[in-house]
Amino acid sequence: MAVHVLDDYYLAITLLITVAYQLFFFAIAFSLKFDKLTDFAGGTNFVVLAIITLAFSGVQHARQIVASLFIMVWGARLSAFLLFRIIKTGTDDRFDDKRDKFFPFLGFWVFQMFWVWTVSLPVTILNSPNVTRFQQPAFGTGRDIAGVILFVIGLTMEAICDIQKYRFRSKNKDRSAICDVGFFYWTRHPNYFGEIILHFAIFMIAVSPAAYGYVTGGAYDALYASILGAFFLTTLLLFISGLTLQERPGAKKRYEKGLNWETYARYLNRTSILIPFPPQLYEKLPVLIKRTIFLEFPIYVFDPAKHSDAATGSSGAEEGRARSSDNERLNAVLYEGMLANGIAAGGQLTTTTDVENFPGFPKGIGGTELMDAMREQSLRFGTQIITETISKVDLSKQPFKFWVEGEEDKAPHTADAVIIATGASARRLGLDGETQYWQNGISACAVCDGAVPIFRKKPLIVIGGGDSAAEEAMFLAKYGSHVTVLVRRDKLRASKTMAKRLLSHPKITVKYNTVATKVEGDDKGLMSSLTIQNTATGEESKLEANGLFYAVGHDPATALFKSQVDMDEDGYILTKPGTSYTSVEGVFAAGDVQDKRYRQAVTSAGSGCIAALEAERYLSEKESAEGNGLEQVEAKKGEGADAAPEYKSNPLL
Repeated sequence: MAVHVLDDYYLAITLLITVAYQLFFFAIAFSLKFDKLTDFAGGTNFVVLAIITLAFSGVQHARQIVASLFIMVWGARLSAFLLFRIIKTGTDDRFDDKRDKFFPFLGFWVFQMFWVWTVSLPVTILNSPNVTRFQQPAFGTGRDIAGVILFVIGLTMEAICDIQKYRFRSKNKDRSAICDVGFFYWTRHPNYFGEIILHFAIFMIAVSPAAYGYVTGGAYDALYASILGAFFLTTLLLFISGLTLQERPGAKKRYEKGLNWETYARYLNRTSILIPFPPQLYEKLPVLIKRTIFLEFPIYVFDPAKHSDAATGSSGAEEGRARSSDNERLNAVLYEGMLANGIAAGGQLTTTTDVENFPGFPKGIGGTELMDAMREQSLRFGTQIITETISKVDLSKQPFKFWVEGEEDKAPHTADAVIIATGASARRLGLDGETQYWQNGISACAVCDGAVPIFRKKPLIVIGGGDSAAEEAMFLAKYGSHVTVLVRRDKLRASKTMAKRLLSHPKITVKYNTVATKVEGDDKGLMSSLTIQNTATGEESKLEANGLFYAVGHDPATALFKSQVDMDEDGYILTKPGTSYTSVEGVFAAGDVQDKRYRQAVTSAGSGCIAALEAERYLSEKESAEGNGLEQVEAKKGEGADAAPEYKSNPLL
């Protein structure tokens, strides 16, 4: 026989018990200044409510017992672990600003009362007389089974994550250490994810009598309404006391105190905030997908330019550009992009396995490793690096304005000088197998990759018919056993001199009217052959080859600046010979965005240094002119080249 107390849904009695239970522990915590029992009081309160409502129900169905047991196990585990952690560490700084203030401290406990009572609703209502008076389906329905499975997954994930993080913090006393072990490799808050799904699992079990039509009327409505508990917990973790108190504040603290910020920023970029997902795939997702499907809302994102107390302004730059400027006390800010143009921050070099021709590395260096080192060097000199993509600019007047992706309707950022270093990307052909063997036999830069061991004394193929293709083929002939050039048309587009050199080379064969169709590889994951087709006859054949090099052109990432700075017919930004000056005063260009010939890491770094020096000089002269009361800078962009005659003969620009 069910016990009827106050109301037949047990809402009033459970609320009164919760209030009394929490006030008892609040009195201890406030009077004795001992708040180590706070979490213990919250977790055990769930256990108390489940036991009392289950006992009062009189008729215990298997479903009631399972649901009650689940919430008791969760509450007991949570309270025990949190109490253990606080006792072991001896610290709990959450209440440092409230412990001696009666009403603010009481406010937290009142909120905890509401949390316990609300989250317990599915079990409370399931055990209430208005539900138990109905006949219930036998335990084992599809919802029951799904609920049990999800609960086990959620509880296991939450428990393991708590242990993983505790052990990590215990072993790593360095506050800058980043917990990326276990589940934290897949998501930044796996314990929250586990907690959310286990409470929805309890609701799934509790709502079964209504879902299968055994319960009607007010009881039916009450069971479905009990989902409020799971939704309240989710809202709490996402928007009130969980992610909002950890994500942006935590990133801000790391940035301003120099707690391994650059590494942490990369961790933020490659890991989901809540939903477990492979980091290798997550970091390549569009920002829109991250901000919606993966719940990484803007309120969690830390932007040093907007949220750091140390940030004073914004300007654009690229990796090698910021280092010189910091020595002159300029505020250098680098927007490295969030997979801009489909390439990770760091540009094309991040897609290159080995760089053999960068000075200072006699044994070569990995492209990603090189860019990471450059990034660290920039940070060491005070560069502010922001992992956002610029989607809109206004270079019509100063200060220059720019907007980050997703914030085009908000107030713009401004800069006194801008260095455009957005690079260029190699055109791809979309061959069958291209993605699989990219950088495992396929490359778009013979000079960068041609000397790599996997190509030495091996048959190689170049696709293209212009001067670039001819140059790359002759370069590769120094390393490969033989080079085959595939030309789509019936003649070369290269100059007569270059074509003559190509055709007369003993290690090079040219195949006209030929296109590639499919790349295949060996069991080591490296390219081993290329299927080709004669465009005149349609005949297909296979060429044994260990390397395939594209020489079909590059696309500069300049669409953002179209009609704002002068460009050539291919979209490359035009700079004054020997300088980085563009057609807009105060705007400079460096790297592949203005270099359509060399496109090397070392030449890009060199032109970046030039751009930084010239931007620094421009700003210094502008500041000096303004200090003298002049209306505008008298030193026009042409004076930079005259003042530095050694740049005039620079063949790289």
